[in-house]
Amino acid sequence: MNWLKENWFRVGLLTVLTICIASAFYWYEWRPMQIRKGCSWIEKQTAARPKVTQADIDQAKIDVAAMPKNKQLFQSITEWRLTKLVAENPHPAVPSETYYETATPAEYSECLHSHGL
Repeated sequence: MNWLKENWFRVGLLTVLTICIASAFYWYEWRPMQIRKGCSWIEKQTAARPKVTQADIDQAKIDVAAMPKNKQLFQSITEWRLTKLVAENPHPAVPSETYYETATPAEYSECLHSHGL
C-alpha cells in the first residue's frame, strides 16, 4: 500500500494512457472493421407461399363456372387466379427464408455512409 501512495501519479497516468490507447484502437481499427464486415452482405428474404389445398382449387373452378359471362374483367381475373392455383398443385405453406447476398458497390457505399465511414 505504501508503494501505491508513493507512485499514485505514475499509476494514474498509466491508467489514463491505457484507456486512451484502447479507445483509439476501438475507434480507428475495431469499429471500422466491424462496419465493413457488416456492410459487405445484404440480408434478403424469399417470398412466402400460402397453403393451397385441393378444396381451394375446386372452389376457384366453381367460382368461374357460376360467374355471369358478361363481366369480362372480373372473369379474366378469376380465370387467372384459377390457372395460378391449378398450376401450383396442392402444397403446404412455405414460410419465407432469410439469405444473404454480396452487396453491390452502390449498396456497400450507401451502407458505409449510413454508418459514418
